Amino acid sequence: MKTREDLLFGDLRRIHQAITRALETSGTRFDQVVEAKEDDDATYLGLALYLKTLFELFVSHHHGEDTIGFPALEARSKEFDLEPLRQDHHRMHPLLVEGKQLAEKILRRTSTVSPDDDARLREIIVQLSRLWTAHVGPEETCFSCELAMTCLTAGERDRLTHELSRHGQQALKPMSRFAAFIYYHLDQDDQAAFVKPIPGFVARFLIAIVWKGSWKPMAPFLLQEAAPGTGLRV
Repeated sequence: MKTREDLLFGDLRRIHQAITRALETSGTRFDQVVEAKEDDDATYLGLALYLKTLFELFVSHHHGEDTIGFPALEARSKEFDLEPLRQDHHRMHPLLVEGKQLAEKILRRTSTVSPDDDARLREIIVQLSRLWTAHVGPEETCFSCELAMTCLTAGERDRLTHELSRHGQQALKPMSRFAAFIYYHLDQDDQAAFVKPIPGFVARFLIAIVWKGSWKPMAPFLLQEAAPGTGLRV
């Protein structure tokens, strides 16, 4: 069970886990999917939706940290040096915007996607992966270090968690697609924590059955694990 002190860092870590796994999956699967796109257009389009969702989640997550998370920490202690993390966000942002535009170009299907477009999208994934790998560790250390745990009360950490959650819910539409994207990149214990306070089976039923239309094209790239005893799979 999550402790009150773990609410903020636990939610942050789960978003990071989803982003990390999505970058790894994109890098591993990209060439294979692009090479087969003439024979398997559906999977190519699914990859484009998967990447668009990843890039949009990235942008929303960074915006929440820059406008809510980081200022909250800095307001409580001048010992935080968050400027390097902000600069990382600034370096990633143009890649995220360009990547989203390329993914949307594929999804529109109103213009020809050139080999150069595919190559550029692949390069964006590579560059983002490199920047993200260097960024995520220091950021998690910042939010989980002793200073962060002590300068904010448990109540303040809870409120900050809710503010960040509300920011994501307002920015990411449709929420059903993003909820499934995050959920299906998590291990089972983190899946249970992610859907609280909704009862586990109800949440899994919503994601796996009711909301499936919003995320089904991405299914080839999502984790294929079901929670014990539910029989619900991607």
